[in-house]
Amino acid sequence: SIFFAVDNIGQAEYMLGDPAAAERSMRTALELHKQWPTQAESDRRDEARLSTLLAMSLAREGRAAEAKQVIGAVVKFHRGLAARNHGDEWQHVEYASALYAQALADKRQRPALLKEAAALIAAVPAQMRDLHSVRLWRDRIRQELHARTAAVARGAADRVAR
Repeated sequence: SIFFAVDNIGQAEYMLGDPAAAERSMRTALELHKQWPTQAESDRRDEARLSTLLAMSLAREGRAAEAKQVIGAVVKFHRGLAARNHGDEWQHVEYASALYAQALADKRQRPALLKEAAALIAAVPAQMRDLHSVRLWRDRIRQELHARTAAVARGAADRVAR
């Protein structure tokens, strides 16, 4: 029960703009989760979800190297799941969220990662598109894509102005 509470607190802290608090909560949630007596595939997916939010928090704190380390294993895990996925549409959303977190941590690969994440979200079945959680990830990915496009445009305008 404590795990679920800490997980929800960490998600709320991130959404309220406090990545340092979210980082602490996600680390606590991961430690609590690792004490569970089972380690089924769903447990590994839970840990991947927690690690995704941890990596997002670290990236927002400016700790990109640490975020890359955390999210690299998660993306590798989801790539493996995706390769043998036979109809689990939610895994595509989880995979897209991991790619989003990796994009936050890796400026060089950001455009490609965000495009891949956006394509995964765009491909979810119509029945899932209006789910709050799917909309949340779609909006996060879009905002980051637009922020990237705006930054590139500002950079080009600055170069022209000089």
